[in-house]
Amino acid sequence: MKFRGTWLLLAASLALGGYIYFFEIKKVEQEEKAKEAEAKLFSLQEATINKIELVSKSGSFVLEKKDNGWQLISPTEDSADEPTVTGLLNALTSEKYDDFIDDENMDLKIYGLDAPKTWVALTSKDGKVEKLFVGDEGAVVGKLYLKKDGDKRVLFGPSNVKFQVEKSEKDLRNKKVVKASLANIQRIELDVKRKDVVTRATLEKGEKGWVISKPVNQKADEEMVRRLFESVENMRANDFGDSKKPLSQFGLDRPEVTVSFYEKEGKLVEQLLMGAKRDMNAFAKTKSEGTVYQIFASAVDPAALKLSDLRDKKGPLAFAKEEVSEIKFKNSLTDLSLLKKGADWVLPETDEKRSVSQVQVANLLERLQDLKVSEFLENESPKGLQPPRGSITLKNAKGETVLNLEWGEKTKSSKSYYVKTNKESKPFGVESIQIDGLPGQTLVESKGEKSEPVQAH
Repeated sequence: MKFRGTWLLLAASLALGGYIYFFEIKKVEQEEKAKEAEAKLFSLQEATINKIELVSKSGSFVLEKKDNGWQLISPTEDSADEPTVTGLLNALTSEKYDDFIDDENMDLKIYGLDAPKTWVALTSKDGKVEKLFVGDEGAVVGKLYLKKDGDKRVLFGPSNVKFQVEKSEKDLRNKKVVKASLANIQRIELDVKRKDVVTRATLEKGEKGWVISKPVNQKADEEMVRRLFESVENMRANDFGDSKKPLSQFGLDRPEVTVSFYEKEGKLVEQLLMGAKRDMNAFAKTKSEGTVYQIFASAVDPAALKLSDLRDKKGPLAFAKEEVSEIKFKNSLTDLSLLKKGADWVLPETDEKRSVSQVQVANLLERLQDLKVSEFLENESPKGLQPPRGSITLKNAKGETVLNLEWGEKTKSSKSYYVKTNKESKPFGVESIQIDGLPGQTLVESKGEKSEPVQAH
C-alpha cells in the first residue's frame, strides 16, 4: 500500500507540473507574444500586402503587386525594383515601437504629428488598410515619433521607418535595363559605330557553339560571347533620363552600340541601344520600352567589340593533349625529338648520359594548351617565318600532325610574335611572353642532375 501511495503522489506531482506548464507558463508565453504583436507598427503580414502608398519630401508614390511582380503605378508607370520593395516591406512589417504616450490632452504639434507630411499606407489582398504617420525625430538618437491611423497614442519607434518611407522614384523604379529573357537566343546582331571601333557582325548559335556568320565565317570566341550576354543581362541603371525628351538629347537617335537578340525563326526578342559616353555615364534604352536609362559608361565597353574580339582565339592553336605521342621542338638553342612509350616520354635513341624530364614535358604541353591568339593581323605582313625562328610539331600515334606551330619575329606592337599553325591559313600574333615561356632545353637533362627552366627563343 505504501508503494502504491508513492506512485499516486508522483502522478499528482506530474499532473500539477503539467498544469503549471500548460496553463501558467504557456499563458505567460502567449501574453508575451501578444505584447510583441501589439508592439509591431503593422499587423499585416508581408505576404498579404499588394499595395503600398508612400508620401514624403521625395514625392508621392503608389505601388501595386501584379502577376508579373511589383509595379510603380504613380507618378510614373514602370516595373518596380523588386529588391528595394522587398526590403522596404520587410523592414516596415518587422519594426516595433519601444514606448508610447497616451494622453488625451497632448498637443500633436509637439511631435510633428498635427499635420504630418510623411506617411505610408499598406493594403492587404482583402482590402485592409493600415496607415502610419511619421513625425519629428525623438530626443534619443535613432528614434522618432510615429502615429497609427485611428490610434490616439503617439509611438516612439526607430528612425529606419522614415528612411524607408522617403524612398525616391529612382530608388523604387526597376533599374534592370534588359528585362527580356535571353535564355533561348540563337542569333545576335552587333552594330558598333565608334571613332576607334566600327563593327557590323552577326553571330549564330550552332550545334558546336557560337560562330560568326557575317562578315566572315569563323568560330566565335565562346568566352567573349558569354561576357557579352553577362554584361547585357546584368546592366543596371544608376539614374533615369526624361523619356518625354527626344532621343537625340541622350545620343540614342544615332546610338554608338546596338545589340539585337533573336530566337529561332528570326523572332526579335530585344534590341538594346547605347549612346556615346558623357563624362562617366552614357544612356541606354530597349526597343520594347520607352524608358531611358542612365548607365555607367564602362557598362557599354563589353558590347563595343571589334571583329577580332569576337573571333575564336583558342581554335588556331587547339589540340588534344592526350592524343600527342611525338614532339619535335626546334629553335636557336634546341633541336630534339621525343616519343611517348606507355606513360613516359623518351628519346628516340637510348642515351646513357641524358634522360627526358617528364615534368618539363607535361609543363610544355600544358603551356601549349594555354596559348591563344593575341592579335589578328589582317593588314600586317609577317616577318621571320621563312624560315621560322622556332617551331614545335605534335603528332599522334598514327604519325598525323596534331599541331604544327611556327613563330617568327615580333609584330609591330612588339607584344607578340608572328605565328602560323596548320589550323589557320593566315598568320596571327601570340604574346611573346607565352612563346618565350615554352620550356625547350629543359625537356632533356643530364642523368642525376635536375635542370633549371630555360626560355625558348
